[in-house]
Amino acid sequence: MKKSIHIALLTSSILAIVFVIAGCAYPWERMYDGELIPEDREIVFVTGDYTGFMHPDGTGLIKREGAPPQLMWAGRRGEYLLWQGPYSEILYAKGSGYLKTCRRMRLREMAPVSGQDEIIATWYNTKEKKTYLVRINFRKCKVIAEYTTTPAAIRLGTNSVHGDDIIYVQNYLSGYENTYSEEKTQLVLFNTKTRKQHVIKERIITNSAIQSDFRAPAFSPDGQRIAYTDEDGIHMIRPDGEDEHLLIKARGWYEDGLFTWPPAASFSPDGQEMVFHRCPRDGCSTFWDIGPGTIYKFNIQTHEEVLLYDGGGNPFWRLTPTGETD
Repeated sequence: MKKSIHIALLTSSILAIVFVIAGCAYPWERMYDGELIPEDREIVFVTGDYTGFMHPDGTGLIKREGAPPQLMWAGRRGEYLLWQGPYSEILYAKGSGYLKTCRRMRLREMAPVSGQDEIIATWYNTKEKKTYLVRINFRKCKVIAEYTTTPAAIRLGTNSVHGDDIIYVQNYLSGYENTYSEEKTQLVLFNTKTRKQHVIKERIITNSAIQSDFRAPAFSPDGQRIAYTDEDGIHMIRPDGEDEHLLIKARGWYEDGLFTWPPAASFSPDGQEMVFHRCPRDGCSTFWDIGPGTIYKFNIQTHEEVLLYDGGGNPFWRLTPTGETD
């Protein structure tokens, strides 16, 4: 199977070149003559019109035209900005450097591996009707490892990888490719060495409502806590399933595939804080109009919630490995 994945990757890379030659350049490739990514800003977020970069205290805002739905810091020192392109491929850039593409057909989810030029990604095989979980070096555009396959849909979140473990949501919902006799959502801990998965938490879904599933799982930097979301808000739980509690209560529900409530929480490098977004009380707007969203910083110890920016969403906090600097 690994050979077939490499062949698919090579074929799709050739297609990417054809798209660019044909004039179908990606949005960010046409926008910047100067610095693409301000490397001294720790938080990145999106709005309907631009991408924002700022310090954790909400100061130093820099705007860049263009807003891919979700961006994330990646690389050994968090020096790359990574996102998914319009053709389900991996796009990444560094500073003012040339945008590079690691094209992958039907890429669905991806999460960075902290301290590495690698990501964990999922892709769907239409013939087999299965989701593959793989590890990719995005700079080399190379599949490093294949981990598991499942007929369910896999959802990754920010900071989904810690050491040999991956945390993800596994959904058996009829709203996806298959119809199951018993619909359920699972919070799953997968070990890449043993290739075994452990279901931390499971919920049977009786109304087929997409908002009833778990979402956006994320490890704390020390791997001792996991944040995940559902319609109630952001929860915290330990990898063994103990000490579960609701950390941040939701004010309302909205889900449109891009800008979502519940939000994805992104931890600070020291694990003491997180950033997330809320929709306003009257709900968010349309698919690309993210303007009404609000970005908050939350102190996990004191539960203090501070408004950082009014008008953006999907914030991601740069994680720099201990001892490294930008």
